[in-house]
Amino acid sequence: MASSGSSHLEDIDEKFCQCSICLQQYKEPKQLPCLHRYCSDCLKQLIERNQGVTVISCPECRDEVTIPTEGVDGFKTDFYMKNIIEYIQLQKSLDDEKLRDCYGCSKRLSVTSYCFKCTGFLCKGCYEYHMISRSLKEHKQHVLSLEDLKSKHMTLEELADLKEAPRCQSHLNDLCLLCCRTCNELPICVACVHGRHKNHDINDVEIVATEEREKLKNEIKNINQYKERMLQMPHEVERVREHVISNFRERKENLTTRYERDMQNMKREGEKTEEDYKRSLTEIENNEERKFTETKKQMEEEIKQIKIKYDNMFDEMKKNSRFQLDNLKKEKEGKVENSREKVKILEREFKNSMDTFTKEQDERLEKLEEISQQIDGIIGRYKNLAATAHSVLETRNDWTAVQCIPDICKAMEPLTRDMKREFPELDKLSRIGVTFEFEEDEESPVTFEGIKADGWRIESITGFSDGSIVITGRTPANYKSHISIFYMNGKVQRRMELSGTHQYAFRFCAYLSEFKIATISWKDEVGVYDIRDYSYIKKNISDVISNWPSDRPVICVTTDPVNNYILVGGSDSRNVYVFDDQLNYHHTLTLPEMIKYASDMAFIGDKLLICDLINKRAYVVTMKGQQGKVTHELTKPDCDGDDWCPLSVCTDSNGLIYILWMTGNSFEAGRRVIVQYTQDGSQSLTRNKMDSNHARCIATVNTNITEKLLVASWNSGKLHIYTIT
Repeated sequence: MASSGSSHLEDIDEKFCQCSICLQQYKEPKQLPCLHRYCSDCLKQLIERNQGVTVISCPECRDEVTIPTEGVDGFKTDFYMKNIIEYIQLQKSLDDEKLRDCYGCSKRLSVTSYCFKCTGFLCKGCYEYHMISRSLKEHKQHVLSLEDLKSKHMTLEELADLKEAPRCQSHLNDLCLLCCRTCNELPICVACVHGRHKNHDINDVEIVATEEREKLKNEIKNINQYKERMLQMPHEVERVREHVISNFRERKENLTTRYERDMQNMKREGEKTEEDYKRSLTEIENNEERKFTETKKQMEEEIKQIKIKYDNMFDEMKKNSRFQLDNLKKEKEGKVENSREKVKILEREFKNSMDTFTKEQDERLEKLEEISQQIDGIIGRYKNLAATAHSVLETRNDWTAVQCIPDICKAMEPLTRDMKREFPELDKLSRIGVTFEFEEDEESPVTFEGIKADGWRIESITGFSDGSIVITGRTPANYKSHISIFYMNGKVQRRMELSGTHQYAFRFCAYLSEFKIATISWKDEVGVYDIRDYSYIKKNISDVISNWPSDRPVICVTTDPVNNYILVGGSDSRNVYVFDDQLNYHHTLTLPEMIKYASDMAFIGDKLLICDLINKRAYVVTMKGQQGKVTHELTKPDCDGDDWCPLSVCTDSNGLIYILWMTGNSFEAGRRVIVQYTQDGSQSLTRNKMDSNHARCIATVNTNITEKLLVASWNSGKLHIYTIT
């Protein structure tokens, strides 16, 4: 392979002109800063495969190369390699007659030379013309005799003298006679000096080449200082290799010797262990046989005694079983008779209920018929008046108008009054109260351990699918509230007492997510409690809401399970403050003006259910943006003629609504009733009167088996459980 500018072209290895990417002869070779060269198209494909990056790795030395702004065109063209390839192509063309037609004429004579400026072969006549023609005088120094070409004794330097200067990339018809040092030694023509390379560092090519050659010679001189050292390095490596092999051979022999010694020791220990094992085994077998004989004898005696014992027990069990069977038979007959009586009572009650419903239905239908006849009469009067008025207005007879229109107008006044008339009886007739379709469980009520004994109060309740129940409220001590976790049977899991910032530390809670509740406490505390590890995080709302009044306590809380929002209501305010499950303040909702005091609320879909303690009303509020609008007022219980007040609200998995109503304004007095409503709250479905006058709060819990309605008493620690069907 050629190694210097004076090397003969015949010394060049064919692989030296082969691209390492496509393994073909270079086509428009480009040189990287690491001096490795590749075809222009191969480099372009390499850059495209790494689309979006500004740096590529050289495929041979793995050096990182920054891609020029111009892409492949920004890399230097390797003119040195181009000259070699052109010479090789000339050599190959000498053996191919088809490639040796004369470039200067069409006489198809034998060619005798090659013009590097014309890049074509010349016959003898065209060669002589090249030598004497003034117009082609610049070609003379670029013509090579085929005899010289065949001799194969040309050097790269001699070949370079035959080649003309490269063409300018911007002006393809102009030769590059100058070099732009600002643009990384880019070859340019004279026109470029006044164009895109204006004010750049421009030099004559020969001057730059001389400087670069001197610089390269100095670099070669410097690197040759280390030539001898590097040539000796393979011998040093070989010496170290032999030393390493020798050392490891010695270590291997030592390890082998140690291994064989240790194996002999282990073999002797194994033989001793085997002998000890056989001796111990013989002793164990002898002892086992002796003990087995003794134990067998003892067992036979004990079995004999046990058989006598269990025979007696079997006799006693048979007597007990017969006694129990007799009692069970009597109990069954009693229960069957009792069931027959209950069936008779149920049938009688059903018949009475059906008779009552039928009578009520007939009465309502009769009343509806009366209202229908009234409405039909009004509609008939309207149609008659409208037809008469229309016909009078259509007539051209003025006398008809004068005579009829006053009477028509006179008749319109009572008709208008009747048409404006509302029929409140219709709404009343549409309300059909049904009593008690959800039944209290047999084990209900249960007692929460320690609640009544310690004087703790219950103000809020929620439940989880694993059967855990959380209740919250205040304790007898000032500034104290509690969060308590119980099983469904009232057994305590954990009770936690918390300090507050207000004398009356009322505490309320709501289901947030599986194993977590949202909770609030007077005066302005909001928090999240985890029933798994009993961790509690909290925040004071007044630290977040800048205009929070000093005398405003929080009084109710609910959650939006879809967005994991916590909604907190304050007294004497129509604002509902929304936090996320990390207690970050999100936004504020505003309730309609008719709501005075939201004592409890529940979230369902895009609606809020509000219990207004002051107005003694319950509302369904639709939130449009952050402003609420009342869509329904839930009907009060129609029983006992009392004025009922909504106390607590919740929903079940089907979206049905439950409200606990009470009479009076005290938790310790007044009657209680639970009413079930449709999903939109427009109609009541069922009603159940509570025996307890202390029921304070309700919640639903969807267990793995069925859904339950939980009703907790305020001060007695009692829990009533109903199955929702």
